[in-house]
Amino acid sequence: ILISTDITEQKEAEMAMLHSQKLESLGIMAGGVAHDFNNLLAAIVGQASLGVIKLERDSQSVEEHLHNILRAGQRATDLTRQMLNYAGRSVAEFQLLDLGQLLHENIHFFSASISKQIQIQGPQTSELPAITGDAGQVQQLVMNLILNAADAIGEGAGTITVSTRQYQLSLQEAHEWKLTGEQLAAGTYVMLEIADDGCGMDSDTLKKIFDPFFTTKFTGKGLGLASVIGIVRTHHGGLQVKSAPGIGTTFRILFPTPETLPNRTIPTIPVEPAIERSKVDSFHDSVLEREEDEPMFDEPFVSYAGKKVLIIDDERDVRQVTAEILQLSDIQTLEAPNGAKGVELFRQHKQEIDLVLLDLSMPGMSGEEVVRQLWTIQPAVQITLLSGYDQHEVARRLGVGNQLSFLQKPYTMDSLLKEIGRQFANVETSAALQLA
Repeated sequence: ILISTDITEQKEAEMAMLHSQKLESLGIMAGGVAHDFNNLLAAIVGQASLGVIKLERDSQSVEEHLHNILRAGQRATDLTRQMLNYAGRSVAEFQLLDLGQLLHENIHFFSASISKQIQIQGPQTSELPAITGDAGQVQQLVMNLILNAADAIGEGAGTITVSTRQYQLSLQEAHEWKLTGEQLAAGTYVMLEIADDGCGMDSDTLKKIFDPFFTTKFTGKGLGLASVIGIVRTHHGGLQVKSAPGIGTTFRILFPTPETLPNRTIPTIPVEPAIERSKVDSFHDSVLEREEDEPMFDEPFVSYAGKKVLIIDDERDVRQVTAEILQLSDIQTLEAPNGAKGVELFRQHKQEIDLVLLDLSMPGMSGEEVVRQLWTIQPAVQITLLSGYDQHEVARRLGVGNQLSFLQKPYTMDSLLKEIGRQFANVETSAALQLA
């Protein structure tokens, strides 16, 4: 008697599990490195900002060096944004998006980033259901895929085709879209397809293209494709890649519609980007394009004399530079190196403190627990969360309203002072409503 068992599906399931575990571990690594790197950048950018402000007007050579430090910090910030995208932990501002319109509005930016010998065709205008997404991240994803396609085509002429369509995903075919390591729900999606007629890839190369920093002459560089898979994961979408040597490569991405993910909530936390950016600035660094004579900072500084802010952060350099920036606007500061000390200081000075700046990622007492304790002591206190991670889930569990805002590290001097000004205005508005 001969009994034969086909274990093909079992082997495929085991390989998928290993791939998922690899993505998870690399995601944790990237998220952790980016968090630590963001703390360093916050101190670097802050110190350079203060140096520019405090310089004598005739110290032109020193000022130039400080501006170079700032620009280097801005470039490093873009790297951490890519790392967080790969880890699926970037700060996302979700809203209802028309994918076709978004592509149509920005297609000229995509075209300007590649060789003039390469033509981008499409997408054709068509009625599509809305998706829930972050416009900047979707633009970054498209840009990375177009740059990858241009690298595949090389120096000669070629065509990149961009198309979109509505797609109904059945439960039976959901397993075909598990490159991100997640199981997709059956339902209505919007498919984005980007195809090129470049040199294509063999099966061995296809297995590696989403690894961080994997490079060949045609698959791009650095974290470009690695961040793509992270962005798709953040959007709970699906991803497929088909390629053949000498024929070309096609990437297909599925973005779920709100009906497919009915339990998904669009975050309402006001998020101030670390670097103020235009609609497409996630791949077009406005800081590097700044004219030499254009001021780096808004002047003069608004005085907030009489205001007091409690800074809770375990990084001494970050606390110090943040306090110095606030003092430029005549703000008094208190500093705490951890959550427990911060709660103690707040309890002692609760009548004087107008705002708390709180790092969410600290050893010991968690940022979430600090928020709860502060609100227990003083329910009306304004809190701005500081972090390099996406903390929307934590904030939703806290039941946020106008009292809680979010500022991503590394923040610039302008973005910090503008956020603080908004929070002070909220305090005054609340006080006026209570008196009315």
